Amino acid sequence: MHVHQPPVVKLAVLIVPVVAVLAALWLVVQPPSFGMSSSAPAQKPVEERELLPANVTPTHYEILLAPDLEALTYSGKVSINVRIHESTKEVVLHSNELELSKATLAVGDAAPQPASRIDLQKEDETAHLHFAQQLEAGSEATLVIEFRGVLNDLMVGFYRSRYTDAQGTDKFMATTQFEPTDARRAFPCWDEPTQKATFDVTLRVDEALTALSNMDVASETPAGDGLKDVRFNRTPVMSTYLLAFVVGELEFIEAHTSGKHNGRPIPCRVYTTPGKSARGKFALDVAVQVLEYFADVFGIAYALPKLDQIAINDFESGAMENWGLITYREVALLVDGAMENWGLITYREVALLVDEASSSSQARQQVA
Repeated sequence: MHVHQPPVVKLAVLIVPVVAVLAALWLVVQPPSFGMSSSAPAQKPVEERELLPANVTPTHYEILLAPDLEALTYSGKVSINVRIHESTKEVVLHSNELELSKATLAVGDAAPQPASRIDLQKEDETAHLHFAQQLEAGSEATLVIEFRGVLNDLMVGFYRSRYTDAQGTDKFMATTQFEPTDARRAFPCWDEPTQKATFDVTLRVDEALTALSNMDVASETPAGDGLKDVRFNRTPVMSTYLLAFVVGELEFIEAHTSGKHNGRPIPCRVYTTPGKSARGKFALDVAVQVLEYFADVFGIAYALPKLDQIAINDFESGAMENWGLITYREVALLVDGAMENWGLITYREVALLVDEASSSSQARQQVA
């Protein structure tokens, strides 16, 4: 027997993913300091984890990816600034389901030396790069790797999402899901949360397509053959699992926060495949209010230059709190037009969740 839910209940179901993911994004970008009791019980031992060797660690990634939405493949090149803590002739990093065609390493201003051997360990999801010359402890180097991959249909890593356009034609977009350990499916990297670095991302895409990543666009330049290079500004220091990029035929709606508590208006957008952007208005309205609300509650300004939310047709989780580019399953972000006609009373009731001036202390604590 079907039980009818009142409009406010349906809207509350939709607002929870948006508010919860925005809260998670806030705490990950710049977590507040919470007091810890000295009498807290001892933590249980953590089971042994398999970690990469600590002799070489990354500080910065320069990533170039060129996805082909017809062939459902992509080529890539990553330049990684690394620190060498212990002398070695081998560099080990993560790589899964990638074809590594070339690797070189240059210490300081010296000429790059090619890897004498590249061993891919499928079981460990690692790549072992061997070099003839010793890499001395205390030095800094640049590791460059060229590779190819497949836009898989597993909804992890750098993958393809199928959707149907207004004419009934099946099309694809390329998107990402890296949490917990699938950035290594997109590009070779130190794919562990503690191995934080900054990232410069460039996406080489068809001129007619939209490319998105965590940060705002720094430049768009022609790349020849009907392609363009979309380069994004550098990220803050972050873990690989929070990196994201999306390429496809997209449209968006946009609004800005008031800037009252963030010190500046924050541009917010909701992206969808063509014809669906109007259904993102409710999520956009919530985001604009929540960004200022959390800045006030936590006393921390939003740390990124923009906030994009995007609806993905093929998406395993409800949502993923990638910095500056939150990905959602469509049903968790978009609202059918019929719900927009439920009147101001419904919107006022839902706004109690995000409007500090109208909500009780208990409600504010539940949201926070």
